[in-house]
Amino acid sequence: MESDVEVEQMDMQGENQHGGDASKRFRHGNHSEAGAATIHGTNPTENKTFDPNFPLPERNQCPFLIIMYDNEERPKLNEVYEFIGIISCNPDLATPTMGGRNDHEDEFGFKDTTTMEERLVHCPPTSLVPRIHCILADKLLHTNPFLTRSLDSEIVVQALQNEFELIRRKIIESLAKIMFGDSLAAEYVLLNAISRVYGRVEPMALGKFSVNVTKCPIAADGRSLSVPNEVGKFFELATTKSHMMQLTISNLNKDRFVPKKDYNANRLTSGLLQLSEGTHLVLDETVLQPGQLNADGVQNLTAIGNVIQWQKVDYDFKFHQCEMKTDVTMLIFSEARSLLQCDCIVPLDQQNSVTQSASSLFLTMDLQTVEKIRIYLEVCRLMDFNLSDQMQDIIKNDYVQMREVDRKSMNPEAFHLLLVMARLVAISCGSKELTSDMWQRTKDLELQRATRLR
Repeated sequence: MESDVEVEQMDMQGENQHGGDASKRFRHGNHSEAGAATIHGTNPTENKTFDPNFPLPERNQCPFLIIMYDNEERPKLNEVYEFIGIISCNPDLATPTMGGRNDHEDEFGFKDTTTMEERLVHCPPTSLVPRIHCILADKLLHTNPFLTRSLDSEIVVQALQNEFELIRRKIIESLAKIMFGDSLAAEYVLLNAISRVYGRVEPMALGKFSVNVTKCPIAADGRSLSVPNEVGKFFELATTKSHMMQLTISNLNKDRFVPKKDYNANRLTSGLLQLSEGTHLVLDETVLQPGQLNADGVQNLTAIGNVIQWQKVDYDFKFHQCEMKTDVTMLIFSEARSLLQCDCIVPLDQQNSVTQSASSLFLTMDLQTVEKIRIYLEVCRLMDFNLSDQMQDIIKNDYVQMREVDRKSMNPEAFHLLLVMARLVAISCGSKELTSDMWQRTKDLELQRATRLR
């Protein structure tokens, strides 16, 4: 999962803190997710519960507060940064001002009207939230430790040119072992993992490729492996930003998926869909049992659907909604067709009676192979792509012929999906341009999938 910083844009959330020195701005950040803690005997937040406000609450790492200065770039919501600075756990240096600027502020710089919740949020004790005085802030294009920050994909592709197809085959074979030997479904899962939003033509997000794997069995006996869990574990081991989420009635009704403004604490309360660009989200719908969704559950399900369809999240500011663009890859496992509308549905074909765990697969690989898989997935996701004039003519002619054969199934939506897949197939083979062989390979994949759907 993410080990890098996701920074909230405080101007949008009304969370700027100004101390005695007007050049300072305080911003919240975190390495991962942590649970709540109780504070005792620490002014001005005595005997209050501190919520670290992480999007994914299952994690257990330390939050921190970053103090940035005017001469530094101002991070935006959900961007990933690397910070270099001086860490401070001194309580005397933790408050915004250490002394009011006027009669309406106390020694901590808070106004008379400031609520206790707001004091707790913006000035937690350093024992729970250390301060980092930022010296350098560097926005990260990716979070893969095996690659340079600039990620010159052309150099990396040239270095792995002879092994690209081999690595691709290794990933598909590994995923197939997890998914009852189904190599076709494994190939679609791979294409899903390297997809990203590369452009927008409102309201469409170009490049998104959500996949719904259906006919997925339930691991009800407690001994057989759950396919969604193992695929989620595979990407947690192979990528730097991946999360597996169970879509149960209880989770949908109780969890907070959409960020919401807390006006008492004067901050934006995080939601599960507040994720940085490039996060791979695996949703397990096989655990969904009959039940009733409350108003929050319906809202959460709608929010997931908006991310899948439009790659947008409507942040809740109580009196209005603020639409925020995102880039989160969605992979859904379900028994029947998912409640959520996806770009591509792939029925699972159980060719083997057993499945293998992701952990055991990675243990059988040598470290060099694991490193190449991790590099491959990151490079493919960020690789540029170009469609030549010659290939455009070939694709146009093929589209006309396919429409003549079956006008009903080859509609504009199906053709658009074919183009998205062709781009991903080419990139997965290490090519920045589509060739006629790759185009035929894409059509063959869709033909096999259509046969299963029938």
